[in-house]
This record gives sequence, C-alpha cells and structure tokens, in this order.
Amino acid sequence: MTESDDQKLEQLVRRAGRRTPLPEDVRSRFEESFKKELLITRKRRLRHRLQFTSAIAASLVLAVILVLVRNQPMEVEIIAAVERSHGQTFWQRDDEGGPLRSGNRIQPNDNIRTSAGSLAIRPSGTSIDVRLNHMTEIEFVNGRSMRLIKGSVYIDAPISKLKAGSGHQPFTTLVNGIAVDHIGTQYLVSSTELGISIAVREGEVLIETDQQRHRSRAYDNGGELVEFHDDHSFTRTKIMTYGERWAWANTLAPDIETDGMYLADFLDWVARETGFTIAYASSDIMQVVQSKGEDKVVLIGSHRTEDVFKALGDTMRTTQFSASIEEGVITIQYP
Repeated sequence: MTESDDQKLEQLVRRAGRRTPLPEDVRSRFEESFKKELLITRKRRLRHRLQFTSAIAASLVLAVILVLVRNQPMEVEIIAAVERSHGQTFWQRDDEGGPLRSGNRIQPNDNIRTSAGSLAIRPSGTSIDVRLNHMTEIEFVNGRSMRLIKGSVYIDAPISKLKAGSGHQPFTTLVNGIAVDHIGTQYLVSSTELGISIAVREGEVLIETDQQRHRSRAYDNGGELVEFHDDHSFTRTKIMTYGERWAWANTLAPDIETDGMYLADFLDWVARETGFTIAYASSDIMQVVQSKGEDKVVLIGSHRTEDVFKALGDTMRTTQFSASIEEGVITIQYP
C-alpha cells in the first residue's frame, strides 16, 4: 500500500468520526478489501483508456485506407486506341467527353464521332485498322464489335497478317440490324440517307440480317458493292477498287518506315492502300524492281506520311525510276 493510499484511508476514517476501534483482524481484512477494490478500479480505468486509444487508432487507420482506396485509380477495360486523328474528332463517355488525339484510349460503349475531321482506331490485340470518314458517328460495343450510327467506316484486316499471326481476328460492324464480319479484307460500310451499303475492296465479308446471310467478295479485277433497300431487298454491283469512293481512306493510311525497305515491297503497300494496279514500262524495269537477293532495290531515307500518293512521289524521287498515274494504274518507268 502506497503512502497516498494510507492518506486516503486516514481521511476516510477521520470523516467517519470516532468509532469503536475495530479488532485488529477485522481492520486487516478491511484494509485488504479496500486495496483490492482500489486496484480493480485502477485496472478498469486503464483498460478503458486503452480501449479508447485503440478505437481512435482504428478510426485513423480506416480513414487512411479510405483515402488510399479513393485515390487509387480504378481498373478500366481498354478495348482500342486512336492511331491517327485529323481535324475535329470527339469522344463521349457518360457525362465526360472532349477532342480525340492520337494515343487516346477507348473503353466499352464509348461514343466516337467526327465532324470536319477523320481518324483511325486500332482495336486492342489486333492488326485491324478502323478508319472513320468525316461526319461519322460510331459506338464501340466491345473490343470486337462496333455500332455504326451514321457516316462511313473503312475496315482493313490484312489477310497476310492474319495468316502470319494468330489467325482470324473477328471484328463485327453493326448497322441498323445488319452485322458485317470479315474474312481477311478491306471493306467500307456506309449508313446515309440513301441507305446502307457495304463495298468490298479485297477479300470477303459475311453479311447477316434478321432474315438471311450473304457473302460479298472482291474479284481479280474489281470489288463488289452490296446495297440494302427499305423493303429489305438488296442489289449487288461490281465496282472499282480505286477512285472517289475510297479516296478519304487513302489519306488515313498508316505511315511506314521506307528507309531500308525494298522498292518492290513499298509498291505492294501503295497498291494495297490505293486499289491501283502496279505496271512496268518494260520487262527490264520489272526485273530490276522485283529482283531477289542482293540485286533488290533498297530505299534510302524516310518518307513518313499518311497520304499514299505523296509517299509514292517522295519515294520515287530517291530512286532511278519515276511513277506515272493513270486510271487505276501506276506505271513504273525511267524518267
């Protein structure tokens, strides 16, 4: 028993007044009982303090966790990215939106539209190039399908890359109850006041409506146009793979690194992006351009541009050849 305890006990006895002295054994038991109660009280107070301190600490820890969780960025599904953007192009997601720039990422159900601009989008994990003409609006449903609301889209799914890569990369364009899928191709889907049309430039597409399925494919010397009418009937027309219909898509071609590239490979790229045929003014020129091994013509210098015909002119000036362009034909010749 401490000195302060003795003092408290004396004060209590003094307040009680004179009493008949307790027997020694009773007094000892009383003091012992008092000590136990005092100890219990102190322990209870200490326990309450500890509980209070623990509650405060727990509250602080919880507050810190909530702040960290709130500040931690939520995982979002990225289904595509903008590869190239020209002019006025925009995106909309719920109450958010703004201009589109190269590198912007696209999430499911994002609304994408162009006014006086155009852009190209690459669905994640594919070699597919989706190009939007001006005054076009689409909505990405997921990474393998989009909904065309209005305007025109050009889809380039190179069959050579599909064969060399992971095989068929499905991508579906939905437009007013019609689903268009590809089998390695270049095709154009349009939704205007005149109706819905699918133009196939290369390869083949599958067209499915509520009533039936169709196939449309390009030919050796041209493409095919499928036009749907209000009464659900459709017509097929043979079309050219070059010209005004495709001109806007040509200006959105992905730029390539020409430095160190074989001239023959470059001309193949030009032909594929424009729909033009490559011809040669003589068999000697064709033999030189298409020669194999060490005799191949190698390009020097980079001519990066998304305008294919500009790239052709800039590149040919670095070689001993020139190119003349006529109706659907690019002829390689000596200057």
